Amino acid sequence: CQYLIYEDKMQLEIFHQELQSAAKENLIAIVKEKEGDPLRRAAAVRVLAEKYLEKADPSEKKSLEDTLRTAFRRGGSSFVRIEVASALCRANRDSYFPDMVPFLIRRLDNENSVIAQLAFTRLNEIINNGKASTKEGNAVLNVAKGIIIRNIDISGKRPEEYFAKELDLIRWAIGILGDGAYARLPRNIILLLKREEK
Repeated sequence: CQYLIYEDKMQLEIFHQELQSAAKENLIAIVKEKEGDPLRRAAAVRVLAEKYLEKADPSEKKSLEDTLRTAFRRGGSSFVRIEVASALCRANRDSYFPDMVPFLIRRLDNENSVIAQLAFTRLNEIINNGKASTKEGNAVLNVAKGIIIRNIDISGKRPEEYFAKELDLIRWAIGILGDGAYARLPRNIILLLKREEK
């Protein structure tokens, strides 16, 4: 199983490199595929976002966003949906942050460690790119806190390790909201934050 997970990571990067030279129209066609390799589709979304999305004129950008939203609503592969969520936030942070960032946070405890790490990487790209608002800080705090509260009993003997990604996000949110945010955290999460700092 671990071998297959590692293979996912390698294949995703191979597709990402292979598609660097693909024409924009070809990338869009791959994203629209309903039965294509999900890792290839995820890589196509990433390349499309990196090379074309932010440079597109308003009309084309709207068309690309429509394509990405359709791919997200279709469901299916977490790899594809994570890359789409990231791309949409890149296109319009204010519009998509409230829905897409909570979605990404909820992928952090995926049993596939490559999916969990990909979600965490894309989350950090989003929250560290641009000036964060209080509304964004509240959204991240509430979702990350909720995940820990719901799963604390299954986290094992070292929950500060099990929830390391969520705790990092809570720290980020506190940095945006100020120390008053500690008052909104249950005692067990505050203890985890202090324990991990040691």
